[in-house]
Formats: sequence, structure tokens, C-alpha cells
Amino acid sequence: MKMPQLILPIRNVLNNLSRNHATKTTTQNLINYPKVKLLSNGKILYLLISIYMHGETLFSRTIVHGARAKKHIYVYDNVRDELESLGLCSRALGGGIMDFDPQARTMTIQGKCETFGRADHTVTKQILLGTPKYKDYKITVGR
Repeated sequence: MKMPQLILPIRNVLNNLSRNHATKTTTQNLINYPKVKLLSNGKILYLLISIYMHGETLFSRTIVHGARAKKHIYVYDNVRDELESLGLCSRALGGGIMDFDPQARTMTIQGKCETFGRADHTVTKQILLGTPKYKDYKITVGR
């Protein structure tokens, strides 16, 4: 009878230690995940995505992810799989179409996503201009 009473506190301590390690790793993954990932140039589909730790939606980051695909859901599935491997959760806030020309340093953001609705293109523009790579781009927001 005394053995379970002795093991229980040890098990609780070990659970707390492993939970703290997982939380620290996940927090680092959340902080270090890039705000903008554009995997192609030309006309691409993009999503505005909120990423967070499971159960901690209050501490989230909004990212922009763009890729060449037939539908926005394919872009989201790839991002979600990548984030899940890092221990992060995601929620699509909306999407659109981005015409991206790195040589001319221009972008046009417009349109909407049938699956997730229209992203707030002005928020997308602010996120893009807030990154060192795209701060000098001429970004136009369409309808």
C-alpha cells in the first residue's frame, strides 16, 4: 500500500518536467517560425494563418504563406502538416491571390479564398512590409 503513495509524487514531478520541456520547445518553434513564406513567384495563392500552441490561442502569431497550388486548401494542408510536426496548431484567417515579381520588387494582393474567405489584405501588406526581405517592395492591395 505504501508503494503507490511513494511513486505518485515522483510521477507527478516527472510529468511536470516533461511538460515544461515540451512547452519550451513549442514556444521556441512558435517564436522562430517565419512570418512570411512565399514558395514561388508569379501568381500564387496565399493564406493569412494564425499559429499558436495547443490550448494557448491568446498567444498567437499571424503569418503569410503563399505557394503555387490549385486550391487554397492544398496550401493550408502543407502548412498545417509542417506546423503539427513542430507541435503548433493553426487556423486559417482567409486567403487571396498574390502576383509576386521579385525582379521588379512588386506585389499585388487581391481576391479571396472560396474555402476560408477573404483575408484582410491590409494586414497581409503590413506583415510583408514588416519583414526585412520585403520591406522595400511596392505592394498594391486590390479588391
